[in-house]
Amino acid sequence: MSKLINLYEKSFGKPGNLTQLKGGKGADFKIAVSFPDPKKEITETRITSLGLSELSKDDELDIELVLITEGKATPEEAEETGAFFYALYKMIKKAEKVRSGDIYRTDAVPGFGKMDAVILLNSGYKSPAWLDEDEYKGQLIKVVPLFSDEADGLEKLAVESRELFIYKSQVPFREPGRKQTNIVYDAVFNIWSAISEWYTEHKVDDAKKLADMLAAAPKKGAGDALEKKIGIDIPEDFKESFNIVHDTLRVGSYDLYSQANLVAAFKRMYDLNEEGEFVEALEKLVESPEFQPVWWHENWIPVAADSGGDLLVLDMAPTISGTKGQVLTHSAVEGPAITDNHCFLDWLNDYYVALQTGKYDVDKDGILTRN
Repeated sequence: MSKLINLYEKSFGKPGNLTQLKGGKGADFKIAVSFPDPKKEITETRITSLGLSELSKDDELDIELVLITEGKATPEEAEETGAFFYALYKMIKKAEKVRSGDIYRTDAVPGFGKMDAVILLNSGYKSPAWLDEDEYKGQLIKVVPLFSDEADGLEKLAVESRELFIYKSQVPFREPGRKQTNIVYDAVFNIWSAISEWYTEHKVDDAKKLADMLAAAPKKGAGDALEKKIGIDIPEDFKESFNIVHDTLRVGSYDLYSQANLVAAFKRMYDLNEEGEFVEALEKLVESPEFQPVWWHENWIPVAADSGGDLLVLDMAPTISGTKGQVLTHSAVEGPAITDNHCFLDWLNDYYVALQTGKYDVDKDGILTRN
């Protein structure tokens, strides 16, 4: 235990409070509490378990839990958080593994009112951290409180994608008094807003169209209506995106489809596949472990096309190695190929990063070209 305390102090300084808690059947551990420090411009309370990592010999459970709350937590809230950590740890132990993006339904999170669910995240964005960085021991897992409905929305996404939505939503998760929101919608809206600002600043041809769609109230139900039209599930993030951007729009080398265009493309590819038009093309197929070894699948959703007819596709029938909703490209000549994007928002965020980092130019007519 003394080693854990020393490691904590090395990373975060001497805690303002260190409390011994009993987890039951000799499962004792401590709670380190670091309070706000105006001199250092620290405004939040950090509550960290010290000793949960020693309660199991399983490397998957070599974790310490961290909850950060804006403002100063009371001593009672800190102690209640310790008991909450132990109850959560038992739930994690039952699952036998920890993944960034895992969601648990819990009792009310101490100090967070009616929030009764949490999502577990890496300590850094998409990067794990440990109390003992040299030995990779005591992995720090952030516990982020959620309302039940927020958890419902995130559970519709693949585990691998949830961390991205938490960060891109810009929701003040550390605020105990924050209002409930639609995290998926917020994340999608924020990325589109950032793209819109870039389009406007650089006078992209579709800048006004995108700005107008963002300024209008979301067309609620547009995504659900599209789902009914094609008859298969649509990823939640694309549904929320379609509620905002439901007309053709230039995105890099692709034009996003309107409802009519998407339905027509979906039907065209479905019919061609059913008629056996792609049988000979299978000889050219370059297989990947993440998607089915086919030229086209009935549960692939074409959401955009480039000038040559190549498609951007959402894969709703991945293999066990893939992720539902993952993004594929589909060349008329070379067939499907996997991208690095687990979901549509991931692809859209990468596009925004490409805009920001000079990967695109805009000509005098407002046309985007890739450098």
